[in-house]
Amino acid sequence: MLQPPLGLVDSTTVVWPLRNMTGAVDVQVVLDSADKIREVDENNNRQERRVTVLSSRMLLIAPQDRAMIPFDSVKIKIQNPQTAAAADQRIEFLVDTTASFTSPMRRSSGPLSTQPLAIVWSAGALAVDQLYYWQARDPDYPDEHPVLNGRFFSSSRPWSGWRQELTQDAESAGRHNVQGGDQGVQLNVRSLPLLVQSAGFSAGHYAVIAMDGETLMTTGRGYNVVVLDRNSARVTATRRFDTYGDAAAVTAMAEFLENIKQNQLVLIAISDDGSVGEQERFHRALESLGSRLSRLVQFRDSWAFIGFKGATAEQVFEHYQTSDSRVEAVVLDTLRLHSETGWLETAAIGPAKRWDRIVWDAAVPDSTWLEMVLWATNKISGQVDTLLRSRAVSRELDLADVPAARYPRIHLQARLGTLDGHVTPTLKQWQVHFLPAPDLAVAPAVLTQSRDTVLVGDTVTFTLRIHNLGLQTADSVAVLFQEYDSSVGYRTFARPLRNEPLAADSIWTVQQKWNAGLLSGLRTLLVTVDPGDQINEVLETNNTVTAKVYVRPDTTAPQILITYDDRKIVSGDLVAARPEILISAFDNSPTPPDTSRITVWLDGIRIKHNETSPVLHWQTPSAGAAAVLLFTPVLADGDHYLEVLLTDTGGNSTYERDEFRVESDLKLLQLMNYPNPFADGTQITFEMTQPARVSVRIYTVSGRMIRELENGDTAAGFTAIPWDGRDADGDRPANGVYLYKVVASAQGGETEAMGKAVLVR
Repeated sequence: MLQPPLGLVDSTTVVWPLRNMTGAVDVQVVLDSADKIREVDENNNRQERRVTVLSSRMLLIAPQDRAMIPFDSVKIKIQNPQTAAAADQRIEFLVDTTASFTSPMRRSSGPLSTQPLAIVWSAGALAVDQLYYWQARDPDYPDEHPVLNGRFFSSSRPWSGWRQELTQDAESAGRHNVQGGDQGVQLNVRSLPLLVQSAGFSAGHYAVIAMDGETLMTTGRGYNVVVLDRNSARVTATRRFDTYGDAAAVTAMAEFLENIKQNQLVLIAISDDGSVGEQERFHRALESLGSRLSRLVQFRDSWAFIGFKGATAEQVFEHYQTSDSRVEAVVLDTLRLHSETGWLETAAIGPAKRWDRIVWDAAVPDSTWLEMVLWATNKISGQVDTLLRSRAVSRELDLADVPAARYPRIHLQARLGTLDGHVTPTLKQWQVHFLPAPDLAVAPAVLTQSRDTVLVGDTVTFTLRIHNLGLQTADSVAVLFQEYDSSVGYRTFARPLRNEPLAADSIWTVQQKWNAGLLSGLRTLLVTVDPGDQINEVLETNNTVTAKVYVRPDTTAPQILITYDDRKIVSGDLVAARPEILISAFDNSPTPPDTSRITVWLDGIRIKHNETSPVLHWQTPSAGAAAVLLFTPVLADGDHYLEVLLTDTGGNSTYERDEFRVESDLKLLQLMNYPNPFADGTQITFEMTQPARVSVRIYTVSGRMIRELENGDTAAGFTAIPWDGRDADGDRPANGVYLYKVVASAQGGETEAMGKAVLVR
C-alpha cells in the first residue's frame, strides 16, 4: 500500500447543494471520521464554518395562512429575494373573497416595485367576518401561477390570531378517520360489507360469515351464528349449534336468540344440515328477528340470514335453497357507521409574542365526545409537550399560562369520538387568539461599509439598518458582530444592544467600527441579529448577513524626522547642552507607533520610556505625523550621536543616526557673510554653541550704526540672518565697506563677534 509522503498538502473540492437552505448554515468538515488513522494529534481533524445562504425567492411574513386580522388592519408583507440577480422584480397583490379572484370584492395593489428588504401593502378596510384569499403575482404574467398565496379571516373585533372555518375549508396538516363537508368536520362513515353464505351437504357443506372481507368465526356443521353491535360493528357473540348431532342444540339456540338485545345484528348460516322439524320455540325465536323462511328448511338445505330483534320481513336479508338445487344460499348487506374515533390536526400556529385563548364551535350530540388537545415543541429543549387536553363544555380554553418564549408555535388536535356509530360530533370552526410576533430582518442590501479594501491596522465603519417587518413591537434588539478566524472559529468584537422597543415597520440603524489589526488578506465578518434567539420571529432565516473586507499588507517603510530646538542638523553641528529634540514618525499605517515601536539610543545607550525622571515625552502629533516624541537630555561638552529605530505594524523599519557636538560656553564661531561683496543682499552666518538672543548691528567704517537686525531667541548651531543692504530708513547706503557685529546673550552671559561686508552696486 502506497503511503503519502511526509508533509504532503492536498486539497479537494466538494459541490454543496444549497436548495431549501436560507439564513445561517453551519458546515463541518471532519477528517478521518471513522478514526482509522493513528495520528499524533487527533484534535485538529475538525473544522467548522458558518455560511449565510441568501434567499433567491420571496418569503411570506404576513399574513400567515389562516391568520385572523382586524378588518381594518390587513397588511401583506413579503420579504424580497436577497440575491442581487433576483431583487429587481415587480409584484401585484390581489385580495378577494373567492379563490378565483373574480368577485366584486376583489382589490388590487397595482404593480409595486421591490424595495431593499420587503414589500408592504395595506389592503384598507375590508368586509368584516369574511374569509379572504390573497395572492402575489407578477403583473407582467398575470395568468401564471402566483409567486405566493394564502388566506386570512377579517375579524370584526380587535382580535389577532388564527382561524379556520371548517365548513368552508377543512384542509389540515394531519387527519385520521374524519372528513370535511358543508357541516364541518365529522367522523368518517365506514361502509362494512356483510357476507353470509350457506351450503348444505349437497351444495358443498360449508358456511361463511364475513365483514369487510374478514371472516368473523370458524364455522362447522349446523347453525353458525354471529351477533354484531349495530352501533359499533363489534362482534359481541359467536355460536355454533349442531342440531344434527345434538338434540339439545335446538333448545339452546332458541334460548340464545331469545336473549338477543335491541340494536344487535344477527348473521346466521347453515353448514351441511340445519333441519329441526316442528320446533315452535325455535322458529318463533328466528321470526322475532324477521325471518319468514326458517320453517322451510329441510334435511341438508342451505339457508342464510341477516336480521335483528323486531325486524320485519322487508328489513331483513334471507335466502333459502333446497338440497336438490345444489346451490349455496347467499345474502349481502352493508353496515354503514361512523368511525369510533378520529382526529384532525393543524399545522404550526404562530409564532406568538403572547398566547391568549382557544375558541371553537362544535355540535356534540349525546353518545359522542370531542376533545381539544394542544401540543407544541419546546423551543429550548426541543421536546414535544402536550400542554392542554380538554373536553370542556364551554368550548374555550385560556392560554395565558402558556409561555410563548418557550412555545412560540402550537398545534391543535381535535379528537372526535362516538359510542353510537350512527351519530357523530361535528367541529365547525376553531380559532386561536394571540399577539403576533415581531420579525427582525437584515440583508446585504441594508448593510453598508465605509471601505471594502483597507491597509492593515485600518478601521472600517459598518452601518446596518435593522428592520422590524413583523406585526408587533420588539421589546429590545441585540446584535452580534463577529469575525471569522480559521484557528478559533468566530471571534466576537462587538455586541450592540437596544434596550428600548422597536415598533413594527420601524428601523434601527447601528454603526459599528472594526479594526483590521495586523492580519492581511480577505477577511469575513458575520453580523447576527437576536443572536441568543430570545425573540420569537416569523422568519428566523433573515437574521444574519456577512461582509468581506480585503486587508492589504503594509510594505512601505516609515520615515523619521529629528529636529533639535526646531531645526534639522547635519553631521557635526553644534547642539545645545539642554536641547529639545523632537522625533517625528511618519507612516502610512493607521496604527500609530507606541513605545514598543520607537527605540532611542544616545551615545549607544538605550533611552527607556518608563524612567522615574523621564526624558522621553509623547507629544500631540501635528503636520501629518503619526507620532511625536520629545527627548530632553542634558548633554556634556563633546561629541555625541543619537540613533532612532522606528518599526511599523507591518514590520517595516527605518533607522536614523545624527552626530553632533556640544560646547557649554556661549561662543560665536565661523562668522561670515555670503555673498561678499554683494549688491542686493547678503546672509550673515555663524555657529552658536548655546541658545541665545541674537542681534546684528551694521556700522560704517567711521563707527556710525545704520541698521540693527533682531533675530530674537536663536537655537544653538548654524544660523543665517539676512541683510537686504539697506539702512534703518530703508535707503540704500553708498558703496563701500561696512562692519557688522553679532551680539549673543544668554543667562547673564554675552558674547560678540565682528565681520566685514563690501557693498558694490
